[in-house]
Amino acid sequence: MKKTLHLALGLLAASYINPAQAELSVGAGYPYGGLIGVQYTNVVNDDHLVSLSAGLVGAAISYEYILSKDSKHTLGVTAGSEVLTSEEGFAALTYHYYTQGALQEGWAFGASVGVRRTDEREYRSDILDIFGTEKVETKALIGLHIGYRF
Repeated sequence: MKKTLHLALGLLAASYINPAQAELSVGAGYPYGGLIGVQYTNVVNDDHLVSLSAGLVGAAISYEYILSKDSKHTLGVTAGSEVLTSEEGFAALTYHYYTQGALQEGWAFGASVGVRRTDEREYRSDILDIFGTEKVETKALIGLHIGYRF
């Protein structure tokens, strides 16, 4: 089910891609697919951004709405999965500040708040339990991210 959802979201985002309005970024944080990654962003209707990201440890899809006239502030959502802290997926609200504007080359700084699903292994102490039992937990997600748009 999760793979089908990711494929559907990816195809939906790809259907809006216009190479003339596409931007490429590199960065670190949840919107970039985790630890470090590449983000492909497409501009839709001059004030909406749709992004696909692939990182060393995960992938993400994002939507951002440009809040200000100078296009330096955006608010959005991101969802994806990465193997370090959210093996079963994450969803978060994001805020970005673009130093030169969201549609220009330059640095981007931001923060994310949301939830993540992680699998953890529990080991029993009363017996020799070398394999443990896997348990999926929902935890809070708070993250900072930084990137550079080319």
